[in-house]
Amino acid sequence: MNYIEIIKHRFIQVLSSIENLFSYIPENLYNKKINGYLIWKQLYHLLNSLERNFIDPNNYEYPDFHEDKLNSLDYKSEKKLNKKTLYNYFISIKEKILNYLDDLDDKKLLEIIKFREMELTRLDFILSQFTHVMWHSGYLYSCMKIETNELPEYPGLYKNY
Repeated sequence: MNYIEIIKHRFIQVLSSIENLFSYIPENLYNKKINGYLIWKQLYHLLNSLERNFIDPNNYEYPDFHEDKLNSLDYKSEKKLNKKTLYNYFISIKEKILNYLDDLDDKKLLEIIKFREMELTRLDFILSQFTHVMWHSGYLYSCMKIETNELPEYPGLYKNY
């Protein structure tokens, strides 16, 4: 097994966690503010960061429905994104990233991408998004625990994907 296969396998686990969120969060809670943030904003921030930063943030175009600062958790917007829009966005991100991983090899993982004042490898971008997604997923799961008093199954290390 090479590094790309390991990353892809772990990314499937990350995707499973996001899929769980979509099946777990009821539509009526998407516009609810829990612990200071709207649920749909947390989910959009998670997804948009994943799409923007997993591959190459220097070469990124926002989705058609995006408006300036919509992905900022603190920005108050008149626009609201519903579950269907967010889920469709998730599916497009999933396809894009899986295609990207199919085109990578272990050597490309160590290629440097200059972003802002930083020089990071492709692997740095990938790993940073794993932790970012899992942080926001945990936040959303805790919000749902507060609202529903339930938690879904954790897609852990030993589950077969």
